[in-house]
Amino acid sequence: MRLHGLLLTAFMIACSGMAAAAPNENFSPNTDRPGFDIRNIPFRGNVEACLRLCNRESQCRAWTFVKAGVQGPLPVCWLKFTIPQAVPNRCCTSGVIRRNL
Repeated sequence: MRLHGLLLTAFMIACSGMAAAAPNENFSPNTDRPGFDIRNIPFRGNVEACLRLCNRESQCRAWTFVKAGVQGPLPVCWLKFTIPQAVPNRCCTSGVIRRNL
């Protein structure tokens, strides 16, 4: 029984790391999703703040966070009304929001 309890605890710890992002979100480092922009926002936030901005807009389906220094001194969050094709690019981190419509 002790071994069973240890295995269950190990499984729960391993799974807890998987819950960092909600099931309807993803993060793709070193990925740009160009085009289909709603708007862009230069700001002092991070990748998670860009995701939150997209989540607040009902039309937003994807986002791209551009690192500071690439498009100006501040990072830029690009909100997308559809899900553009992913393109490898070290400038950015992108994500997709899957909404129940």
